[in-house]
Amino acid sequence: MADVLLIQTTDGFYGRSQMFLPMGLLCISSLLDKEGYRVKIIDMRVDEEWEKTLLDELKTSSPICIGITVKTGIQILDGLKASKLIKRHNKDIPVVWGGVHPSFLPEQTIINDNIDFVVQGEGEYTFYELVKALQDGKRNFYDIKGLWYKDNSKPKATPMRELADLDKLPNLPYHLVDINAYAEGTKYQFEGGMFTLQSSRGCPFRCTYCYNSNFNRAKWRAMSPERVLEEVKLAVNRYNIKGIGFVDDNFFINIKRANQILELIEKAGLGVKLWFQGVRVDSLHRMSESELQRLEKLGVEYLQIGVESGSQKILDFIKKNMRVEQVIELNKKLGEYTNIKPIYNFMIGFPTETERDISLTTELFVRLIEDNPKAVLRYINYLSVYPGTEIYDLALEIGLKPPSRLEEWGKMHFFDFNKSYPWISEKMQQRIIRVIYASYGTNRKLGDYFDSKIKRLLVKIYYPMAKFRLKHNFYYFMPEARWDMIGKIVKTMMGERKKKSEKNP
Repeated sequence: MADVLLIQTTDGFYGRSQMFLPMGLLCISSLLDKEGYRVKIIDMRVDEEWEKTLLDELKTSSPICIGITVKTGIQILDGLKASKLIKRHNKDIPVVWGGVHPSFLPEQTIINDNIDFVVQGEGEYTFYELVKALQDGKRNFYDIKGLWYKDNSKPKATPMRELADLDKLPNLPYHLVDINAYAEGTKYQFEGGMFTLQSSRGCPFRCTYCYNSNFNRAKWRAMSPERVLEEVKLAVNRYNIKGIGFVDDNFFINIKRANQILELIEKAGLGVKLWFQGVRVDSLHRMSESELQRLEKLGVEYLQIGVESGSQKILDFIKKNMRVEQVIELNKKLGEYTNIKPIYNFMIGFPTETERDISLTTELFVRLIEDNPKAVLRYINYLSVYPGTEIYDLALEIGLKPPSRLEEWGKMHFFDFNKSYPWISEKMQQRIIRVIYASYGTNRKLGDYFDSKIKRLLVKIYYPMAKFRLKHNFYYFMPEARWDMIGKIVKTMMGERKKKSEKNP
């Protein structure tokens, strides 16, 4: 029996293929768990019978409230499905939504009949105070910062809450989840799986496609190196995890602090391998060859780096504050002086982007593979214009018609966003589809998802053709370039991963 239920929604293929710990829910559980509340997390990505799990819990208890985390896209449909299920069972149980999408469109979210509260922004203190207020039977919530609620069916908002001091927050209650389930879902990174940690939040840069500068108010906050070491030790000693993934928004913004953390981990003799997301090119470009080698010596195996475009015009347009030449130079240094595997992220579909700009992106995409055989390029993404970003505001100015209801936002995922982009012509749409499909074929690790030797052979055979298409912008006679075929690949990949999981429980 739980005092508070929390629900992690799926994120389609991306959420299931990259099975990180439900960090947001663990964060908002931390104060509640410390104060003795019984918290239960239901993760739709892990529990395929989550509806039964939820109903079984509701039949045996009446929780103070149920929290659901969502971001823009198909997670909203999951959230609505869960909310309706809860309300059908007991309409008096308060349903609380949090996450990026509700934080940026709180009024549109709160007016939904199945949602009672919206936590706007960081949720640790707001959600904790809301749970206490509901437990005490309060009807007025005006003194809880960062909250949207209904007063006589009308949306009400309280002032925004101050950003949290990360060192003052309790340790995350990892005992609320099955660590092994998430280790299994990250074995494509490290053989024994990966334990995800967040040692800092926010980023002072203002890339126009990123929600971060708005959500974290362009501020970077960090735990002390000693606190980070404490979290890493917990993962290694309690859960026997040897791969740590830092999901910071920008870990290397303070290189001195980053080195302190890595040195503390080394001195502790933990023997862990490290993966970092949200790494900026300019941060690493400032490092010398010996400094990069030092990163490898301290356990860094993967660096996920945002490149986004091979066109300097587009990089300037999205305020990336870096040069294409820096990407090329950094990639060569990593390949020549280290065994670190850089994972590069790319996007296309920006306003003002021309076919020439896209060609520059695909040419850089291929060059990075050729210059550094250790480089990992999974695929090129289609730009998703999310609320809360500067590019979303620009898109509205040039004619984007966004959904007017929460349910409509739920139908938007990265294969659908582009259909409403007024700057994408039908001809450009076809070019982008072909580029993205070919980019899937250049992922050398794609075959790792399949047990079938025939499927792995087909992937291997397609690789040189895909690379040729991207390098020479040759997209004629391309029957494979259909979204339904990508969907079939994704579905097959998910089925193969599930079979592997069942073989190795």
